[in-house]
Amino acid sequence: MERTMSTPNLLHTQPDFTVDVERYLDALPDGGGAGTSLRGDALYARIREARHEDDASLPMGDWERPLAKADWKTVAALSGDALRTRSKDFQLAAWLCEAWTHLHHVDGFVAGVEVMTGLVERYWETAWPQLEDGDAEVRAAPFAWFARTIARVLSLHVPLMEIDLPEMPMFNLEAFQRLAAAPVVEGGSTFTRELVDTYVTRGDNLVALARLQQRAIVAREAWDRLAQRVDLGLGEYAPGFQGVAEVLTRLSRAATSLIGERAVQVPSTAAAAAAIEALDDALDQAYREEAQPVVEAPVMRDPMQPYAVTDAVITSLPPSIVNLIADRAHAYRLLGDIARYLRRQEPHSPTSYLLDRAISWESMSPTDLMRDIVQPDGSLERYFLMLRAD
Repeated sequence: MERTMSTPNLLHTQPDFTVDVERYLDALPDGGGAGTSLRGDALYARIREARHEDDASLPMGDWERPLAKADWKTVAALSGDALRTRSKDFQLAAWLCEAWTHLHHVDGFVAGVEVMTGLVERYWETAWPQLEDGDAEVRAAPFAWFARTIARVLSLHVPLMEIDLPEMPMFNLEAFQRLAAAPVVEGGSTFTRELVDTYVTRGDNLVALARLQQRAIVAREAWDRLAQRVDLGLGEYAPGFQGVAEVLTRLSRAATSLIGERAVQVPSTAAAAAAIEALDDALDQAYREEAQPVVEAPVMRDPMQPYAVTDAVITSLPPSIVNLIADRAHAYRLLGDIARYLRRQEPHSPTSYLLDRAISWESMSPTDLMRDIVQPDGSLERYFLMLRAD
């Protein structure tokens, strides 16, 4: 029988947009490899002009005119060229990442963060704006701006999927969260959760959601790496990076929620299929061994202490089984195995019973899942707490 594997694990972990990061990190002839400051250069004004756009939600009053639109291709071209040829400047890197995120969404964000991280790792002592006698306040400014700005870009300008409705030009994270929090009112808005659900399987939306689900996780890992290095360098002057991390987590969870119980399937490779067979054989062997009578004396242990795992067991385990999971049903089966194991080893812990609760959600639609979580008090607060989307 031919097996299938989840598309995110095989097909959609690779980016659609990539760059040669080293091109942006190659040393320049002067300034210890970091070039010269462009703070007073006309280039800064050109980039600011290119990224300017009017807020369509604000009233124009008597001064109504065509809305200004940002030219993100120009922003990317100007800031990227300057980084490569003139100045290793953290503000230029921030503008580059902002532009790439507008143009290429999560993949653009990842590429921009990798460039920024490379600058931090390679040019921290010499890059612009420079550290002034150990004072990191000036150096912190572009990072604070970047964290604040990119969180908004990810929330408003990364589409979750295509919805062809005049009232919804882009179905983004903010729209998803607003829809999830809206009460169901008879005769209310025509843009409902049920309507959105019908769009999930249209066109390439399901594949796009599966891809977003995985790429947002990759983006979170890249962001955490940057945050750790900037925190180390700036110390008490380091800005808050958690807001962006939370937005990335919400993006992945929003995609998961929209996919629901649908599975995106593609034929597996021979190696992946063999790995799945091996995992199933190992589980079957474990069940057989568990059924054998125990002849040795039981080991007495304090039930309130963590269960000890031997080095032999640790070294025999693969670093991750995510690529060995065949499909959604297989994942829930593994959850059941884990719950049974923990119930036997840690009967005092509620973990296994929480897993049982999660397993009960396997066949629920997103609407039923929400009802189950918010009962009995009817509050959506618990639902957002589960998604960490409050």
